[in-house]
Amino acid sequence: WRYALTYLFTAWAGVCVVTTLFAEDSLFGFFTTYTCGQFRILHMQIDNIIPDSYAATRAGRGTEADFQRESVRRLDRIAGKHCVLFNFVRSMEEFFSPILLVNFLISTILICIVGFQLVTGKNMFIGDYVKFLVYILSSLSQLFVLCWNGDNIIQNSLEMANHLYACNWECGVEVAVANANNKRTDEQVKMAAPTVYYTTNNAFRKKLQFMIMRSQRQTCITALKFSVLSLSSFSGLISSSMSYFALLQSFNEDEEN
Repeated sequence: WRYALTYLFTAWAGVCVVTTLFAEDSLFGFFTTYTCGQFRILHMQIDNIIPDSYAATRAGRGTEADFQRESVRRLDRIAGKHCVLFNFVRSMEEFFSPILLVNFLISTILICIVGFQLVTGKNMFIGDYVKFLVYILSSLSQLFVLCWNGDNIIQNSLEMANHLYACNWECGVEVAVANANNKRTDEQVKMAAPTVYYTTNNAFRKKLQFMIMRSQRQTCITALKFSVLSLSSFSGLISSSMSYFALLQSFNEDEEN
Protein backbone atom coordinates (compact mmCIF):
# COMPACT_ATOMS: atom_id res chain seq x y z
CA TRP A 1 0.00 0.00 0.00
CA ARG A 2 2.97 2.32 0.52
CA TYR A 3 3.94 2.01 -3.13
CA ALA A 4 0.39 2.74 -4.26
CA LEU A 5 0.14 5.75 -1.96
CA THR A 6 3.49 7.09 -3.13
CA TYR A 7 2.53 6.52 -6.77
CA LEU A 8 -0.78 8.36 -6.38
CA PHE A 9 0.85 11.26 -4.56
CA THR A 10 3.59 11.55 -7.20
CA ALA A 11 1.04 11.46 -10.02
CA TRP A 12 -1.11 14.10 -8.32
CA ALA A 13 1.93 16.32 -7.67
CA GLY A 14 3.03 15.95 -11.29
CA VAL A 15 -0.39 16.99 -12.57
CA CYS A 16 -0.39 20.03 -10.26
CA VAL A 17 3.10 21.13 -11.32
CA VAL A 18 2.45 20.70 -15.05
CA THR A 19 -0.92 22.46 -14.82
CA THR A 20 0.57 25.37 -12.87
CA LEU A 21 3.46 25.83 -15.30
CA PHE A 22 1.16 25.59 -18.31
CA ALA A 23 -1.29 28.07 -16.79
CA GLU A 24 1.49 30.54 -15.96
CA ASP A 25 2.98 30.39 -19.47
CA SER A 26 -0.46 30.62 -21.09
CA LEU A 27 -1.43 33.60 -18.95
CA PHE A 28 1.82 35.36 -19.79
CA GLY A 29 1.33 34.65 -23.50
CA PHE A 30 -2.23 35.97 -23.37
CA PHE A 31 -1.19 39.22 -21.69
CA THR A 32 1.70 39.81 -24.10
CA THR A 33 -0.50 39.12 -27.14
CA TYR A 34 -3.11 41.54 -25.81
CA THR A 35 -0.44 44.20 -25.19
CA CYS A 36 1.02 43.83 -28.68
CA GLY A 37 -2.47 44.08 -30.16
CA GLN A 38 -3.10 47.31 -28.26
CA PHE A 39 0.19 48.71 -29.54
CA ARG A 40 -0.83 47.89 -33.13
CA ILE A 41 -4.18 49.62 -32.61
CA LEU A 42 -2.29 52.72 -31.46
CA HIS A 43 -0.10 52.47 -34.57
CA MET A 44 -3.19 52.57 -36.80
CA GLN A 45 -4.69 55.47 -34.86
CA ILE A 46 -1.44 57.41 -35.20
CA ASP A 47 -1.28 56.74 -38.95
CA ASN A 48 -4.83 58.09 -39.36
CA ILE A 49 -4.71 60.97 -36.89
CA ILE A 50 -4.33 63.70 -39.55
CA PRO A 51 -6.95 62.44 -42.06
CA ASP A 52 -9.38 61.53 -39.27
CA SER A 53 -8.99 64.98 -37.70
CA TYR A 54 -9.65 66.62 -41.06
CA ALA A 55 -12.67 64.39 -41.70
CA ALA A 56 -14.16 65.32 -38.32
CA THR A 57 -13.48 69.01 -38.97
CA ARG A 58 -15.00 68.86 -42.43
CA ALA A 59 -18.10 67.07 -41.12
CA GLY A 60 -18.61 69.92 -38.66
CA ARG A 61 -17.77 72.58 -41.27
CA GLY A 62 -14.90 73.76 -39.11
CA THR A 63 -11.89 75.93 -39.86
CA GLU A 64 -8.16 75.29 -39.67
CA ALA A 65 -8.20 76.20 -35.97
CA ASP A 66 -10.85 73.53 -35.41
CA PHE A 67 -8.68 71.04 -37.28
CA GLN A 68 -5.71 71.86 -35.07
CA ARG A 69 -7.74 71.49 -31.88
CA GLU A 70 -9.14 68.18 -33.09
CA SER A 71 -5.69 66.83 -33.95
CA VAL A 72 -4.34 67.83 -30.51
CA ARG A 73 -7.34 66.20 -28.82
CA ARG A 74 -6.80 62.96 -30.70
CA LEU A 75 -3.07 63.00 -29.93
CA ASP A 76 -3.82 63.49 -26.22
CA ARG A 77 -6.11 60.49 -26.33
CA ILE A 78 -3.39 58.36 -27.95
CA ALA A 79 -0.85 59.56 -25.37
CA GLY A 80 -3.21 58.57 -22.57
CA LYS A 81 -3.64 55.07 -24.02
CA HIS A 82 0.13 54.80 -24.41
CA CYS A 83 0.59 55.61 -20.71
CA VAL A 84 -2.01 53.00 -19.80
CA LEU A 85 -0.12 50.39 -21.82
CA PHE A 86 3.17 51.37 -20.20
CA ASN A 87 1.66 50.99 -16.72
CA PHE A 88 0.10 47.66 -17.72
CA VAL A 89 3.47 46.28 -18.86
CA ARG A 90 5.05 47.49 -15.63
CA SER A 91 2.35 45.68 -13.62
CA MET A 92 3.00 42.55 -15.68
CA GLU A 93 6.69 42.78 -14.88
CA GLU A 94 6.05 43.15 -11.15
CA PHE A 95 3.89 40.02 -11.18
CA PHE A 96 5.84 37.77 -13.55
CA SER A 97 9.47 38.79 -12.99
CA PRO A 98 10.15 36.55 -9.93
CA ILE A 99 8.57 33.59 -11.72
CA LEU A 100 10.56 34.30 -14.87
CA LEU A 101 13.84 34.54 -12.96
CA VAL A 102 13.29 31.16 -11.28
CA ASN A 103 12.24 29.71 -14.63
CA PHE A 104 15.37 31.01 -16.34
CA LEU A 105 17.73 29.75 -13.64
CA ILE A 106 16.17 26.29 -13.40
CA SER A 107 15.96 25.87 -17.18
CA THR A 108 19.59 26.93 -17.66
CA ILE A 109 20.81 24.48 -15.02
CA LEU A 110 18.62 21.62 -16.24
CA ILE A 111 19.65 22.07 -19.88
CA CYS A 112 23.27 21.98 -18.79
CA ILE A 113 22.88 18.88 -16.58
CA VAL A 114 20.71 16.92 -19.01
CA GLY A 115 23.10 17.72 -21.86
CA PHE A 116 25.98 16.55 -19.71
CA GLN A 117 24.19 13.28 -18.94
CA LEU A 118 23.37 12.84 -22.61
CA VAL A 119 27.02 13.16 -23.63
CA THR A 120 28.70 11.29 -20.79
CA GLY A 121 26.06 8.61 -20.19
CA LYS A 122 27.20 5.01 -20.59
CA ASN A 123 25.18 1.87 -21.27
CA MET A 124 22.21 3.97 -22.33
CA PHE A 125 19.47 2.69 -24.61
CA ILE A 126 18.01 4.56 -27.55
CA GLY A 127 14.92 5.31 -25.50
CA ASP A 128 17.07 7.09 -22.91
CA TYR A 129 18.62 9.31 -25.58
CA VAL A 130 15.20 10.13 -26.98
CA LYS A 131 13.92 10.96 -23.50
CA PHE A 132 16.82 13.35 -22.83
CA LEU A 133 16.49 14.99 -26.25
CA VAL A 134 12.76 15.55 -25.79
CA TYR A 135 13.41 17.04 -22.35
CA ILE A 136 16.02 19.47 -23.68
CA LEU A 137 13.84 20.49 -26.62
CA SER A 138 10.89 21.06 -24.28
CA SER A 139 12.95 23.32 -22.01
CA LEU A 140 14.35 25.24 -24.99
CA SER A 141 10.93 25.68 -26.57
CA GLN A 142 9.48 27.02 -23.31
CA LEU A 143 12.30 29.55 -22.97
CA PHE A 144 11.98 30.53 -26.63
CA VAL A 145 8.23 31.20 -26.34
CA LEU A 146 8.75 33.38 -23.25
CA CYS A 147 11.59 35.36 -24.84
CA TRP A 148 9.74 35.66 -28.16
CA ASN A 149 6.70 37.15 -26.43
CA GLY A 150 8.89 39.61 -24.56
CA ASP A 151 10.66 40.55 -27.78
CA ASN A 152 7.31 41.27 -29.45
CA ILE A 153 6.49 43.81 -26.75
CA ILE A 154 9.87 45.50 -27.26
CA GLN A 155 9.51 45.70 -31.04
CA ASN A 156 5.93 47.00 -30.94
CA SER A 157 6.80 49.63 -28.33
CA LEU A 158 9.79 50.88 -30.34
CA GLU A 159 7.70 50.95 -33.52
CA MET A 160 5.58 53.70 -31.94
CA ALA A 161 8.31 56.26 -32.61
CA ASN A 162 8.37 55.43 -36.34
CA HIS A 163 4.60 55.77 -36.68
CA LEU A 164 4.59 59.04 -34.74
CA TYR A 165 7.27 60.55 -36.94
CA ALA A 166 5.56 59.35 -40.14
CA CYS A 167 2.04 60.60 -39.28
CA ASN A 168 2.33 63.52 -41.77
CA TRP A 169 2.61 66.12 -39.00
CA GLU A 170 4.87 68.37 -41.09
CA CYS A 171 2.53 68.64 -44.10
CA GLY A 172 -0.99 68.44 -42.72
CA VAL A 173 -3.74 67.93 -45.28
CA GLU A 174 -4.44 69.53 -48.63
CA VAL A 175 -7.73 71.42 -48.76
CA ALA A 176 -9.42 72.65 -51.93
CA VAL A 177 -11.21 75.96 -51.32
CA ALA A 178 -14.39 76.67 -53.30
CA ASN A 179 -17.11 79.32 -53.25
CA ALA A 180 -19.98 78.88 -50.84
CA ASN A 181 -22.55 78.50 -53.65
CA ASN A 182 -20.42 76.01 -55.58
CA LYS A 183 -22.31 72.75 -56.22
CA ARG A 184 -19.70 70.97 -58.31
CA THR A 185 -18.17 67.63 -57.46
CA ASP A 186 -15.07 67.31 -55.32
CA GLU A 187 -12.87 66.61 -58.36
CA GLN A 188 -14.16 69.71 -60.15
CA VAL A 189 -13.63 71.81 -57.04
CA LYS A 190 -10.10 70.51 -56.66
CA MET A 191 -9.26 71.36 -60.30
CA ALA A 192 -10.87 74.82 -60.29
CA ALA A 193 -10.27 76.12 -56.77
CA PRO A 194 -7.07 77.33 -55.14
CA THR A 195 -5.34 74.92 -52.78
CA VAL A 196 -4.38 75.54 -49.15
CA TYR A 197 -3.02 73.34 -46.38
CA TYR A 198 -4.35 72.69 -42.91
CA THR A 199 -1.20 72.28 -40.82
CA THR A 200 -0.70 71.19 -37.23
CA ASN A 201 0.08 73.80 -34.59
CA ASN A 202 3.03 74.09 -32.20
CA ALA A 203 1.16 72.38 -29.35
CA PHE A 204 0.66 69.28 -31.50
CA ARG A 205 4.30 69.21 -32.55
CA LYS A 206 5.67 69.64 -29.03
CA LYS A 207 3.50 66.84 -27.69
CA LEU A 208 4.47 64.69 -30.64
CA GLN A 209 8.14 65.33 -29.90
CA PHE A 210 7.77 64.21 -26.28
CA MET A 211 5.89 61.09 -27.37
CA ILE A 212 8.63 60.20 -29.86
CA MET A 213 11.29 60.64 -27.17
CA ARG A 214 9.36 58.38 -24.81
CA SER A 215 8.75 55.77 -27.50
CA GLN A 216 12.46 55.51 -28.22
CA ARG A 217 12.85 53.93 -24.76
CA GLN A 218 11.85 50.32 -25.08
CA THR A 219 9.01 48.94 -23.01
CA CYS A 220 10.14 45.55 -21.81
CA ILE A 221 9.66 42.82 -19.22
CA THR A 222 12.62 41.65 -17.17
CA ALA A 223 13.38 38.65 -15.02
CA LEU A 224 13.64 40.61 -11.76
CA LYS A 225 15.93 43.16 -13.52
CA PHE A 226 18.58 40.48 -14.16
CA SER A 227 17.69 39.81 -17.79
CA VAL A 228 15.37 41.36 -20.38
CA LEU A 229 12.94 39.03 -22.11
CA SER A 230 14.08 39.14 -25.73
CA LEU A 231 15.51 36.88 -28.40
CA SER A 232 19.00 38.13 -27.60
CA SER A 233 18.56 37.02 -23.97
CA PHE A 234 17.44 33.61 -25.26
CA SER A 235 20.71 33.20 -27.14
CA GLY A 236 22.52 34.39 -24.01
CA LEU A 237 20.83 31.69 -21.93
CA ILE A 238 21.88 29.03 -24.41
CA SER A 239 25.45 30.35 -24.33
CA SER A 240 25.43 30.22 -20.52
CA SER A 241 24.17 26.63 -20.57
CA MET A 242 26.88 25.64 -23.03
CA SER A 243 29.52 27.33 -20.85
CA TYR A 244 28.39 25.42 -17.77
CA PHE A 245 28.25 22.24 -19.84
CA ALA A 246 31.83 22.73 -21.03
CA LEU A 247 32.93 23.35 -17.44
CA LEU A 248 31.31 20.13 -16.20
CA GLN A 249 32.79 18.19 -19.08
CA SER A 250 36.28 19.47 -18.30
CA PHE A 251 35.89 18.41 -14.65
CA ASN A 252 34.73 14.98 -15.79
CA GLU A 253 37.72 14.58 -18.11
CA ASP A 254 40.11 15.58 -15.31
CA GLU A 255 38.63 12.93 -13.00
CA GLU A 256 38.89 10.24 -15.67
CA ASN A 257 42.53 11.12 -16.34
